[in-house]
Amino acid sequence: EPGLTDYYVSVAGSGEKTGVDAGNAIDVLQLKALLRTVVTGDGNPSGQEESDANAGKLDGATFHFADGTYVLPDAENEKGFKIEYNGYPKQVALTFTGSKDAILSGDGQYRVLTLGNQVSLTVKGMTVANGYRGSESGGGILVAAGGSGNATLTLDGTFLENNKTSQDYSGGAIRCSKGTVVAKDCEFGGGNYARNGGSVYTDNAASLVTCTGCTFKSHSFNTGGASNNSKGKQVFKDCLFEGCYT
Repeated sequence: EPGLTDYYVSVAGSGEKTGVDAGNAIDVLQLKALLRTVVTGDGNPSGQEESDANAGKLDGATFHFADGTYVLPDAENEKGFKIEYNGYPKQVALTFTGSKDAILSGDGQYRVLTLGNQVSLTVKGMTVANGYRGSESGGGILVAAGGSGNATLTLDGTFLENNKTSQDYSGGAIRCSKGTVVAKDCEFGGGNYARNGGSVYTDNAASLVTCTGCTFKSHSFNTGGASNNSKGKQVFKDCLFEGCYT
């Protein structure tokens, strides 16, 4: 049930699976039930009322992830595990934290995460890996608020690796379609790949991406081995681009 300030998570869960401490961690299915807005095959969200009802109780919560691989999307949910709170009046602040060996994964078949309206997600440490989209831009993470909504993704010391699109789509690790992305001291590995923007892609005038102290090693099929700005604004400060190519 929502309502804790700190939730402890492991892949299989432990103890009584209440989330109150590491010995009673919730499992990945419980995590998904707490946060999810399912994107169905036709692109429409389901479970929105339940997600909105949980929003106030989840606002400000931190999720502590034990080491392990967390496959968030389901077979019917290839557009990625979506977090969105359309019915809440402000951004719901959520924090995911863990070591490099706590991996949010798309299992090489699905986008890992989609952030929609009224959500502000911070990922500290951890790894976002093996995301894939073959028919849409944004292999690892899509930040895409709609209408007057807003979405913010903050990455702090996060590792992004092997997130890809097909040769027809862009933004291997991150596509910011509308919203804000702030990345600090992150590593975008050489396995990130897309048509344009092997790691980062923006395609909306309302998009802002700021990267500080990050390392990029990605590549692309067409343009922007590390990053491609189709529309919007991208800012890079004290970043290292190593072996990026198209």
